[in-house]
Amino acid sequence: LDNVNFQNSIIDTAIYISYVKNSNFSNANLSGVDFQKSNLENSIFNNTNLSNCNFIASDISNADLEDSTVTNTNFSYSKASNTKWTNGNNLPQNTICSSNSIGQCNY
Repeated sequence: LDNVNFQNSIIDTAIYISYVKNSNFSNANLSGVDFQKSNLENSIFNNTNLSNCNFIASDISNADLEDSTVTNTNFSYSKASNTKWTNGNNLPQNTICSSNSIGQCNY
């Protein structure tokens, strides 16, 4: 999957080890979705419910998570170069964030 529009969707399944880069997840309810080891480069998650999601070892480089809910979301070992974070969200240890990520990226 590439360039898919999931805007305003409710997804209640795993998107595990998937290639879904350049996709739009804006305004979607993705609570609890497993994105582990997925390529989500350049994807848009504006105003998206990402609570309880699993992004372990995923590539979210150049993604936009602005105004999204990331409560209890696991970004461990994720690649997050140039990612735009929601409201200065702090990330857990082992999240790979380059110095050019946009927003606060503590690890």
